[in-house]
This record gives sequence, structure tokens and C-alpha cells, in this order.
Amino acid sequence: DPTEAATGARVSVESLGAGGARARIDADRQGFVVFSRTYMPAWKARVDEKEVRVLVANARDLAVAVPAGSHRIEIAWDPSPWYRGLVLQAAALAGLVALALASRRRSAR
Repeated sequence: DPTEAATGARVSVESLGAGGARARIDADRQGFVVFSRTYMPAWKARVDEKEVRVLVANARDLAVAVPAGSHRIEIAWDPSPWYRGLVLQAAALAGLVALALASRRRSAR
């Protein structure tokens, strides 16, 4: 069974999509669940509804530390940093346009 690790852990995927995943794990000891998603700080993780740190595995994937026992794991992409960046870029562009227009008006005088 591909969902059963050599450590005696069993993972059942509940949902899997581009913006996140949800799974249940039953493990006889603590370990890590690795998701094949490129690590970026915008990824958030929860174990049993409690926010936990997202780690880097294999130099690029997401990993979540999980204690022994039965747990529900969720990862989700948080787009808010992307939106903040977009707003900052739009503000910078608006500022450059305003400076260009002001400079053009000065040279037209």
C-alpha cells in the first residue's frame, strides 16, 4: 500500500488541490508528512486545527511535523503576501507615472 510508510504510519488523503491539501494520519511515532509542493513562506499548515510551522524537506518540498497518534493535517496557500506585493507595485507604478507627468509639465513651461 503506497500510503503506508515503513514506520507504520498510514495517511488518508481527504482533499488535494493546487491551493491546499487535507489528510488524516495514524502514526505509531512522531514524524513528518511531506507534501510535493514548492516551499514558499505563504504556505500555512495546521495539525488538529492548530497552526504549526511549515518546514522545508528535500530542499524544496513542504513538510509538517506530526506527533504520534491520529491527526488531521491541512496545508493551505495564503495569497495575502502576493496581494500586498501587487498593491505595492501598483502604488510604485502610480508614483512613477505622477513623477513623469510632473516632469513633463515642468519641461513644457
